[in-house]
Amino acid sequence: MAVVTADNHGPLLNVAMWIVLVPMVILTLTKVYSKYDTLRKIQLDDYFGLIAMLLSVAQCVCTSEQIVYGLGQNQDTILPNELNSFYIAQYVGNIIYILAIFMTKLSTLCFFVCLTREDSAKRRLIYRSITCVGMWILTSVIVVALQCQFPDPWIFRKGRCIDIVRITPLLL
Repeated sequence: MAVVTADNHGPLLNVAMWIVLVPMVILTLTKVYSKYDTLRKIQLDDYFGLIAMLLSVAQCVCTSEQIVYGLGQNQDTILPNELNSFYIAQYVGNIIYILAIFMTKLSTLCFFVCLTREDSAKRRLIYRSITCVGMWILTSVIVVALQCQFPDPWIFRKGRCIDIVRITPLLL
């Protein structure tokens, strides 16, 4: 078990992440169970919410892998093969994170569809929003997946890759 030191803050990140993740899973499952118990059916928004929850768990697993390979430590102390594994976990985690946000947005919009009347202006606006979110996810995943040159798009080389940190506010 890793210990928090002046040179290693990774375990602290892990604890904080899991403290937030556990209630999210409990609340999501409680919401779906309550809805099923009341209505005896699970709707599309619930499925999207469950998929978003699973993607969030997967993203946390990627972050835990990053911690194993050096997240929270000085980059100079990380071995090259561990740094490559760190970059792969970060790359996959970023894509999963965007997919989780997409599923959450889709779940919310589908819930709004359930609340509006058919053929209403509000429902048409919601469908347009779903289209915009669909275009957003396509653009975001392409940008993150192609952030660096092949054959190793997960290895960030300053000046030769898209700076995801600077572009993230535009993607979200």
